[in-house]
Amino acid sequence: MLDKKPDWEDVVKIMGKYGLASSDAMIVNMFNCSKLSLLLTADMEMARCIVSEKI
Repeated sequence: MLDKKPDWEDVVKIMGKYGLASSDAMIVNMFNCSKLSLLLTADMEMARCIVSEKI
């Protein structure tokens, strides 16, 4: 399910770069570490972050 081991430093970087709350940043980090190609969310801040991170 995961391509790489999740790292707390990446969560902090995401929080600093996009201003996300820690819980949202953890979700984005887990998604970035996963083999999943799609994540559905109604949270527009998180959606913008995920699009920026996956490009």
